[in-house]
Amino acid sequence: MPDPSSSCNRPIGTARALSRAGLPVAVERSGLVRTPHVELVLAACRLVADATDRLALAELARFFGGDPESDDWLHAAAAEDSAAALRARVPVADELERLRERTLNLTPVELIDSVLVLPALMEQIEQWGDPAIRFDDLEALRGFAADYEGECAASGAPATLQGLLLSLDGADPKRPPSLAKDAIQVITYHGAKGLEWPMTVLTGLAWEPRARLFEPIAEVDGALDRRAPLERRWIRFWPWPYGQSGKDCALEVAAFACELGQSASRRAVHEDIRLLYVGVTRARDYLVLAPPAKGTLNWLKLLDEPDAAPHVVPPAADDNPLGVGDQTFVADVRPLAAKEAPEERYPQPSFVRPRSAPVERPPLYLRPSQAEGGNWRVVERVSLGGRLPIDGVADMAAVGEALHAIIAYDDVNRDPAQRLEDADATLARWGVKGFAAVDALTASDRLSAWLRTRWPNGNMLHEAPVTARFGDQLVQGRIDLLVDYGHGSAIVDHKSFPGRMDHWEGHALLHAPQLGLYSDAVAAVSGRRCDQLWIHMPIVGALLRVMAHGHGGAECQ
Repeated sequence: MPDPSSSCNRPIGTARALSRAGLPVAVERSGLVRTPHVELVLAACRLVADATDRLALAELARFFGGDPESDDWLHAAAAEDSAAALRARVPVADELERLRERTLNLTPVELIDSVLVLPALMEQIEQWGDPAIRFDDLEALRGFAADYEGECAASGAPATLQGLLLSLDGADPKRPPSLAKDAIQVITYHGAKGLEWPMTVLTGLAWEPRARLFEPIAEVDGALDRRAPLERRWIRFWPWPYGQSGKDCALEVAAFACELGQSASRRAVHEDIRLLYVGVTRARDYLVLAPPAKGTLNWLKLLDEPDAAPHVVPPAADDNPLGVGDQTFVADVRPLAAKEAPEERYPQPSFVRPRSAPVERPPLYLRPSQAEGGNWRVVERVSLGGRLPIDGVADMAAVGEALHAIIAYDDVNRDPAQRLEDADATLARWGVKGFAAVDALTASDRLSAWLRTRWPNGNMLHEAPVTARFGDQLVQGRIDLLVDYGHGSAIVDHKSFPGRMDHWEGHALLHAPQLGLYSDAVAAVSGRRCDQLWIHMPIVGALLRVMAHGHGGAECQ
């Protein structure tokens, strides 16, 4: 539906009238970043980018205020502790602060998306009504951010949130017309060039040509030379001193009566005729002329020759022939007249998606090392030998990592010299000093001998990865030693604890929940019970078996 005005006001007015009638409308609009919903999102992004941006915080407090006429946010901004007062009015302040900590790990598009998924922010936008239109705008914002990232990648420049915000200020992107396939396209005649529709409705047929006398315009003396288009061309500017008034005053009459004024009027007529041609030829199947209920069809009269019959003769009120030049067409005439008072036949109610109360959900991954809880006890103790010497070792964590690697890799049947060389290399790789490689092999020999006695036919799986699902959570980890003995399994976990004997049980029980979670994961995956859980302390030469209270734990050897 082309509209003759080059200004955006008339197409938007037509679009609003169609919307009140319940018809989906698409109209070209500018000022994406000046829409309130995009301003809200960008204010949140600016606060993420800069925690000291007090203006962004004030904008958020204003947008989240329930009453648009309220100035509570302004009083908060003028309070003694304005930051705290404004922050108290922003329900997403804590989420934005947490998001700021991840700024270096997220791209600008990911940061925009992280802001958009905040429930309180989206609920506020939905409460403003017209959610489909607002979501289209937000999708256009995401598209602009993606284009910005692409341009940065092509130029080798870093893509940052601050850079995106500066780019938005400079570009002033347009709002999308519409994502609805059946939306009525409301567009200016200039904007309709090159487009086509099955049906085109021409409005504004009472339009009168207007010469551009009082604005800068290029003039040419004589005929335009296509080989030298700038020759004899100059810029004419007649300033209008009367602002919005002065219509038909002596200055205007004199300007239109002079040679330049008449030339400008002729150009305006020719330009409007070409524009009318653009509108008429946009229709593929049906062309609808929508003249005003009252008034003269000034635009169609531009086609009339001097002292000749009208070129276009509209049908009479009770007839349907349409005359164009020397031809006659049968038109479908339907008189339509709007009432003086606007009528909303299909009022569009504001839509707010119902939201349930926020639910605290557990994390996706259950980490066995962080497991806790349960009522555990030590049910069996095994002595593997005396304490292994450690001489001034400062980093017991490094000793533990090295021992894990040596025990997992070592094979008591290999050449002793090679075993010692490999153990020494592992300790050096972890930077362990004060603990000898021969002592590490002693710990490995002790454990291997006990395992052969305990489960002679068991399958020893060192550093066994395990993944299991419990409801909506996943358990992922690596078991130090998993023993599969056919109808059951056992878990042995190495802990390089060097403490006194009276602290052994307490340390073992501290890590019992970790083994319990591993046990549940193994049972879930294999379908067989895992009923023996052991804490191996190679430094002190001890094994402690733990069990949860109330667990039968039949002995399987």
